[in-house]
Amino acid sequence: MLAAAVCASSAAAETMSIVDPVTDNYKASFNADPSVRELRTWFSIRAISAAGTTWAPTEPGEIQIVEGGTVAVHGADGRDASLTARTVSGPFGGQPFRVDPFEAESKGRWGMLATVTDPATLQTTPAVVALTLVVGGNAVATGTVQYRYDAALANVGSGNIEYNGPGGRWWVGGVATRTNWEPAPASPPTLVASTAAAQPEASPPRVVGITLPFVTAKRLVTLRVRGRAGNGGRISLVRVRIDGRSWGRWIRVRASYSLTLPRGTATHAVRVQLRDTAGRASAVAVRRIRCTCG
Repeated sequence: MLAAAVCASSAAAETMSIVDPVTDNYKASFNADPSVRELRTWFSIRAISAAGTTWAPTEPGEIQIVEGGTVAVHGADGRDASLTARTVSGPFGGQPFRVDPFEAESKGRWGMLATVTDPATLQTTPAVVALTLVVGGNAVATGTVQYRYDAALANVGSGNIEYNGPGGRWWVGGVATRTNWEPAPASPPTLVASTAAAQPEASPPRVVGITLPFVTAKRLVTLRVRGRAGNGGRISLVRVRIDGRSWGRWIRVRASYSLTLPRGTATHAVRVQLRDTAGRASAVAVRRIRCTCG
């Protein structure tokens, strides 16, 4: 995800408004294999209203996916700007932007396209996304929106268009948005986003459990490690060290690992460390095992 560089004047940035926001959850039934759950959701809007005008991307010739978390927008008053989206908290992946031409079914809608990374977590933890509008290097408007679990969408039957989808709904300023298939009001709303949310300081993962036999007569034992991710990325790698030996290489996390203990009768200290996708390493955790190995 790409975070916009915000200068000191961002402290005076206003809270932006969102013109006609809609929840457009991607539909599993449209995919080649509808039995595979679809976890993408499009925060579909008409424009951002801020700094005395409205802002939207230049209309593309075809549906466009803009990677990197930032999209160029143009003001109705002739100014150019950029809009950045970043996940502050919750189970979301990176946010590209989808921009439609007027000839598309959406009639020129645009907005961030997010992916739910953990549907179970979404049930208790909304995803919070911060938006920043930058003009000439200055953050002129900020705001946050949320994607929340919605049981009415998550628990539908197989005949419903939302079946096997991400199971949530976008909220703006405490107001739930309609889905793209629900009736549009005669006067589409313009909703004020929530005030800017500070990004929590990134924290590393931590080891919460190491499973090993207390005593063994076999050198080859099974090791299991339980970890908890911080707020800076998911756990991806683990490494192990026995006594004063060198650390083993970082390997991908899995359910269990085979560990070969030294020969002889001794109590060994097995040290474990985890690392997340952002490169942050946990504190070292240790578990001891008594080996009566010949």
